[in-house]
Amino acid sequence: MAQVELKNIDVTFKQKHQSIKAVSDVSLSIEKGDIFGIVGYSGAGKSTLVRVVNRLQEPSSGEVIINGENIEKVSGSELRSVRRKIGIIFQHFNLMNARTIANNVEYPLLGTGVSKKDRKAKSERLLKLVGLYDKKDYYPSQLSGGQKQRVAIARALASDPEILISDEATSALDPKTTQSILRLLQKLNKDLNLTILLITHEMDAVKSVCNKVAVMDSGKVVEKGSLLSVFSNPQNDLTRDFIETTNQIKPALRVLSHQKDFVNYDDRRLVELQYTGDTTSNPVIIELFEKFNVTANIIFGNVEFIQGVPLGHLIVTLNGSDDGIKKAKDYLHDQEIQVYNIDLAKVREQEALEEKEEA
Repeated sequence: MAQVELKNIDVTFKQKHQSIKAVSDVSLSIEKGDIFGIVGYSGAGKSTLVRVVNRLQEPSSGEVIINGENIEKVSGSELRSVRRKIGIIFQHFNLMNARTIANNVEYPLLGTGVSKKDRKAKSERLLKLVGLYDKKDYYPSQLSGGQKQRVAIARALASDPEILISDEATSALDPKTTQSILRLLQKLNKDLNLTILLITHEMDAVKSVCNKVAVMDSGKVVEKGSLLSVFSNPQNDLTRDFIETTNQIKPALRVLSHQKDFVNYDDRRLVELQYTGDTTSNPVIIELFEKFNVTANIIFGNVEFIQGVPLGHLIVTLNGSDDGIKKAKDYLHDQEIQVYNIDLAKVREQEALEEKEEA
């Protein structure tokens, strides 16, 4: 049984003269212990969707099921009990500047019947867990951004949640601090058996810690699956775009698109090869020449590890007869190697469009 199940969720915001559908028919299943990434650009609907999980946002239609219980049917103290089991951390920390770090962490326990002594002990234990016990008497203004986020994480854990929602929690942090926060979330997931929903527009963050991912665009989930299956065989153009921001393919293509030797290159002969697992060690480049008299010149390449499995990328030019190149591509498909034709004119068009939007 899934710990969190979203069934056919719609969220529509009604304004005076129009209705805006922020989330459209989204269904997701999140198992206990998952680090589940929901990725999309600004306005994709991901933050609205995740607010439905604890009913900070009421869905217009659909069901939200937590641990087998439809939480649309609970209210009052029952709803508060559900919400206590779902911690949230935000991009801007939301700490109270007039309270010490320890008092910020204690705050969710006020009014719950927990004694002052026990509140203090729990606050100190959680600050040790996030590596900030020595800062317990400091105030938020005395901390760095990464330290503030660690305090926010400790505060979110004060109610012993089973689920932790990270809503763009690393977006305001530098890359090094982002990685330290992601490693902390990964540790909490393992040590506390905590289910984590990671909401982000950064595919690098998803790649670092998640085991499953859903990609959102215009309120819809356009692709979902295990991290490895999505990275190794993306089915949607937006997903490919996100992935290419993490594997350096996109920057490499942009450089190529302005090189005079490649400006008018036939897109049937300039290709990206993507290969997974055991195929990363197969000598396919040599085999193309031996079998089809096709030479493959490597322009760019890398290998990364997704959930411990090697995933390789090559940009190559294929040189040979048209028939030989067709047979070579068919052979690569048979070897479970993905082959994508590269149209550098489209790369230049996309680059110009992005520059125009940024201007």
